Amino acid sequence: MQDDTFFSSYHTDEKLMNADGTYNIDFTNYEIENRLTTKYEIGIGDIMNISTNGLDLFGMVETENLLNVALPDSSNVQLKGAVDLSASYDVKDAKLMGQFDLNADHTAEDLDIRLFIDGQGMRFDVDESVLDGSTTALTEQEVIDTFMNAVNADGEALSDYAEVIFDTGDFIITPFAQGETVEITGNTSTFAHQSITANIDPEISYTSGHDFDITIDVGGVPTTFDVDQTAFDGTLDEAGVIALFENATAPGPTTLGATATVYYNDLGELVITPNTLTSDTNISVADSEAFNASTNVGFGDSDDSWNIRVGDVVYDVDESALDGSVTPLTEDQFIEVLKQATAYSPYTGTLEDAADIYFDDSGMLVIKAIATGADIKIEGPENYLVKETLVENTKQEL
Repeated sequence: MQDDTFFSSYHTDEKLMNADGTYNIDFTNYEIENRLTTKYEIGIGDIMNISTNGLDLFGMVETENLLNVALPDSSNVQLKGAVDLSASYDVKDAKLMGQFDLNADHTAEDLDIRLFIDGQGMRFDVDESVLDGSTTALTEQEVIDTFMNAVNADGEALSDYAEVIFDTGDFIITPFAQGETVEITGNTSTFAHQSITANIDPEISYTSGHDFDITIDVGGVPTTFDVDQTAFDGTLDEAGVIALFENATAPGPTTLGATATVYYNDLGELVITPNTLTSDTNISVADSEAFNASTNVGFGDSDDSWNIRVGDVVYDVDESALDGSVTPLTEDQFIEVLKQATAYSPYTGTLEDAADIYFDDSGMLVIKAIATGADIKIEGPENYLVKETLVENTKQEL
């Protein structure tokens, strides 16, 4: 091959340059016209030049920038709302508390747990067949796992709705949701903390033939509260019935309202539950006909629960510290109570590990999940905080 025709591509018998120094190739401004190239037959009758531009094959489409896929939006969820720093958000937790005998055979017992939240009743089926400690003593963890794995009709586990623990010998089941619409019931022989219920119709007279006096026994020390029977004349409403029981007096002096919680549940039943949550607390009534036999029910006396769920973890807020009714709380004090909320078992940590808590410039309380995309909600009524999803763009233009 001659040096003067080496760069002439297909035209190897021609010189690359003309005598005047121009290229001996048919150029336009952009490409070689009538360019000869090697071709491949990629199919019968289908010919394609080598080095064919992909756009010539597939055309142009608008696509997502690679960084838009590699760096997705950071979606954070928060709760936001107005709170009254001069109000009391105190709430008594609904819970079952009792003694569970680790050396007994529980296989013939009904240990199912019933949970009532905002009008929805659920029954969790406990597998009693594995709870036989008569030969080999059960461990606390075995009992905990059995109850936590109990499922309702929808296949949901009790562990999704409640904490199950042993605490200094007491067996305790505490719903994550709290408030006046929350009740939890269980076997009375296992859970000694009791309530009494009655279908007391405010429009019916109970002035004669009935005795509504209430006795609460804590650790073998009974206290009887004298209820004014003559006032149940059929002209009351539910609030009036509650007030009569709350104002019942006992030596001390003290009132039933200071010792127990009295309310009507969503089934229209009057419920009286001692405030003392110990396994040796019992309540009874002189009139066994009007009141149902003692049942085991955990209770809540307020709709102001602040228990917060972030992802799968529920944090137990000490609502008793959220009381500004005597001395108004500061924003910092309110925030600190929420920050120190502790995770329910089996998780550990505090709410400040999982959420940013602050008051914004408009005075609204904000509880914002730290983890990207983590859900956050109040376990119970949400009438004072609203859940919002924030989208923060983390993409950068190149």
